[in-house]
Amino acid sequence: MNARRLILIIDDDPVIVMTTRAVLDASGYETAGALGYDEALGFLTAREPDLVLCDMMMESIDTGVNLVREIKARYPRVTVILISSIADAVDNRYDFSKIGFDGFLKKPIDPELLVGAVREALDRRGGA
Repeated sequence: MNARRLILIIDDDPVIVMTTRAVLDASGYETAGALGYDEALGFLTAREPDLVLCDMMMESIDTGVNLVREIKARYPRVTVILISSIADAVDNRYDFSKIGFDGFLKKPIDPELLVGAVREALDRRGGA
């Protein structure tokens, strides 16, 4: 079996999903994309990723929060990094660490920062 780590990118913007996947694929990761809550849950029913990159605001401002709670309930070991352009605006509304986000990347995402954050998060997670 391929030892590459699986990264699930969840965002309602297909361009964000496509470009993020391209950067991570080029860096040797296996990637999958989901364009919202229902599609992400469908994917998670079939396969557990090593890491999730999740947009905060998709169908509603709370979609990302609700999705991360669901992911952490099913797969508590999965690392989840918030990706958002609105995080500054909601930073005071939520304690992201209590929700289950393990990190944060602000859109637009710099490719080098993305790869570094993913590598660091997976290194912290260890094997598996």
